[in-house]
Amino acid sequence: MISQMLPTVVTYAVLTASPGPGNMAIGAVAARHGRRPGLTYAAGLLAGGFVWAVLAATGISTLLVAATGLLTALKILCAAVLFWLAWKSMRTAFRGKHLTEARDRDDAPNWLVLARRGFLMQVSNPKAVITWTAVMAVGLHAGSRPAVLFVTIGICEILGMTIFAAYALMFSIGVVARGYRRAYRWVEGALGIVFTAAGIRLLTASRL
Repeated sequence: MISQMLPTVVTYAVLTASPGPGNMAIGAVAARHGRRPGLTYAAGLLAGGFVWAVLAATGISTLLVAATGLLTALKILCAAVLFWLAWKSMRTAFRGKHLTEARDRDDAPNWLVLARRGFLMQVSNPKAVITWTAVMAVGLHAGSRPAVLFVTIGICEILGMTIFAAYALMFSIGVVARGYRRAYRWVEGALGIVFTAAGIRLLTASRL
């Protein structure tokens, strides 16, 4: 069991820790609003990733790929979410107010809004799909014993929260947060480009 889980967990850790739209968004939220909002957004990301984990573990994702119509609808829906996130980032980049050196915790969205945004980000994030597809390909499949599936997904979720929390903690550090606040329009513009590119890639890809 351990020999089957180890390469799976390592694959998940490497792919999750590598920079992507979700990690960049955690950093932006934590740098602008503080550690707790960043962790809340990260929790939403984790919940979104869990959806893809369950789909992959139960084999439903394979059925979606096989059903062309459903796959196309899913890709359009996910791309729409990414384009919406891109529009919000671009609007902030071009029309956002000047940020002071102090974090604007009072202007931070409430925890439910932050968690929802994180969830929507992850369920529409191509990187999340790639991560769980790779995890299944390395050591798991729909026919694996339920105990192996549940334990592996649980370990990956704990590991994912640890990685996401590390991003939130790192970007909430004073010197990092101040650097973001000085260049936040550039950062938000970069996020907008990343989200747009991810949406286009999702629409033009032959598969998820």
